[in-house]
Amino acid sequence: MWESFPGRWDSIWAGVLFACALLYEGAIRWLPAPSPLSNAPWKRGRPAFYSGLLLSYAALGSPLAPMAHHSFSVQMLRLSLLCWFAPILVLPGLPPGLLGPLAGGRWRRAVFSFLTHPAIALISFHLTFFIVFYPPVFDALASRPLPWAIAEGLLVLTAYLMWFPVFPPLRGWERLNEWKKMIYLTISALLLTPVSFWLLFADVSLYHVYETATNPFALDPVTEQKIAGAWMKLVQVFLFGGTLTYWFFRWVRKEQRKEPLSRKTAEKEAVARLLLNQRVALGKEVSSSENRSPKKRRKSSPKVISLPDRRQKKNPRIDP
Repeated sequence: MWESFPGRWDSIWAGVLFACALLYEGAIRWLPAPSPLSNAPWKRGRPAFYSGLLLSYAALGSPLAPMAHHSFSVQMLRLSLLCWFAPILVLPGLPPGLLGPLAGGRWRRAVFSFLTHPAIALISFHLTFFIVFYPPVFDALASRPLPWAIAEGLLVLTAYLMWFPVFPPLRGWERLNEWKKMIYLTISALLLTPVSFWLLFADVSLYHVYETATNPFALDPVTEQKIAGAWMKLVQVFLFGGTLTYWFFRWVRKEQRKEPLSRKTAEKEAVARLLLNQRVALGKEVSSSENRSPKKRRKSSPKVISLPDRRQKKNPRIDP
């Protein structure tokens, strides 16, 4: 059974991903140049994007894809590559001009802004994940190729939406600072805990579709479930923990860069307050000295006017 898998590489998916690479290079050449609002430096964005494509091909076109129909642990490995590892590499490497049309129109921007809202993106992915891995639903989907392809595509789409608030290609679309991203990642990792514990500690086979399949590793379905649950825990610890650590150190470096500026600002404010207090104190001293020694005004004595002069003023035409 195992000998039939290593040579099964899918050329169709290789062609699809090669076309994506050509479109990516065309977007770099013909679309507007990367703006300073791009989050990822362009020299690092391209290798990250191609690394994400390679991981996607490993999940879709490598021997892991046919093996996933016979092994639940391999299926979980595939989905982890598609939903957790590839998006954090593809999103930072996307050209800003490629995502520009999504924010071009009013309605498109409103829809995209709604779908990438942190709460909506987080709930949509985990709700889809719980529904797909609910045993009756999983058995119904895995036994039919087309429904499973639709469910897998929906999982991947919601996974990219979930990672978008953490690694937005443009700074203008950032809604979370470093601390909020760490909280977001912690909540996302905790939401995976029930499924991982359920798989890790289940003593019976949960997915009957794998009971009749021939396992390439000669493992029973319960052991496969435990391996899948352990793999999910490793993803929670290392991937989510590593991403959280990355944003923590980003926050530390940001605060270290802000510290000299804040210190200079505090010194300037202290000097300004000291000068203001000195001016206020000087003004009070001047006003108090003026109140103590007021200037006495001289009262002018009334002018005495003789009686003939008064008559002359009243009757200027009459001679005295």
